[in-house]
Amino acid sequence: MVMDAEMRYDPLLFITSIVVAVGFATLALYVQCRFRSAALRTRAGAAAIMGFAISAMHYTGMAGVSFFPVTHINASVSSSTELLATAATVITVVILSLAIIASMVEHMVSKIRDSQRHFESLVDMSTNMIFTVSENTIKFANRAALNALGVDRLEAIVGRSITDFVHENYTPIFESSGEGLADLSSRHEQMPIILVPATADDIDGELTVSRRDGEAKPTYVLEIQDITHRKHAAAAILKREQYMQGIMEHAADGIMTLDEDDQIETYNQAASQMFGFHGTEIADIKFPHIISGGIDLQPGTREVEAVRKDGSIFPVDLSVSVMPIFGGRRHIAIARDITMRKLAQAGAR
Repeated sequence: MVMDAEMRYDPLLFITSIVVAVGFATLALYVQCRFRSAALRTRAGAAAIMGFAISAMHYTGMAGVSFFPVTHINASVSSSTELLATAATVITVVILSLAIIASMVEHMVSKIRDSQRHFESLVDMSTNMIFTVSENTIKFANRAALNALGVDRLEAIVGRSITDFVHENYTPIFESSGEGLADLSSRHEQMPIILVPATADDIDGELTVSRRDGEAKPTYVLEIQDITHRKHAAAAILKREQYMQGIMEHAADGIMTLDEDDQIETYNQAASQMFGFHGTEIADIKFPHIISGGIDLQPGTREVEAVRKDGSIFPVDLSVSVMPIFGGRRHIAIARDITMRKLAQAGAR
């Protein structure tokens, strides 16, 4: 038998169906966004929760519906029923659309956060000191910078002026209303700088500046490479070179190095004077040309006759050795004038 009926909703169950739908849908989105390590299992679980949400909403809503027989259909009741169905459809579409949009936004935010964490990790792993500075105020410093300045926490230096840690000779770069940093960032050049930690020796560095885009106030990234050990090593090498040069210049014997073409490459003052040359004249001479009859530069010591610039001949004890270097080798020739010894030997006879 078919008869007309009036449909009525239980307000409490109707509201409960909405709460159930929103609650379980939120739980499904949370599971999807929170647990990303096992993608297939996570999606399956979230889908199951969403399916349960739809079913629970449907059956809870159906439980709240009651039908009462009527002798005739009230037009207003019919239209209100159609309006309610339309409203329910629209609300459902809106909720699902908002859920999809929220999921997409959450995914984008998550990717941005992952990218930011990856970038911060790379910055912290850098051996160079990295600061972010705005209006001379430190906004960020990586682990290498904190270690160099002798502080344990980022909060200890954030908000302080970068000039608190820079040698006074270099503070004008930061005190010229940002023009110094702007100029450096546009030229992409390195410049020397000295940092002054509170509890350690000064740090020699090379500074590179770049400007961060998209900031309301001019913000710069300062990257400083610690070259303290390099400068100390270079100073030690220079000191040793000067020491060895001093030995050569004060040696009584003539000391010369010869290149692969046997041309005199370096020499001391005694060698130049022994062969009668002035200034750098000896540097243009092939060594066999100043030995009477030439010479085979085999390692060892021998007595030979040498030729001065004026053509006079004199006896020398000559010691030749080979010095390997990168990409080749050099001969070292040490000559000792034995003219006086020869005269003494001749007089003794």
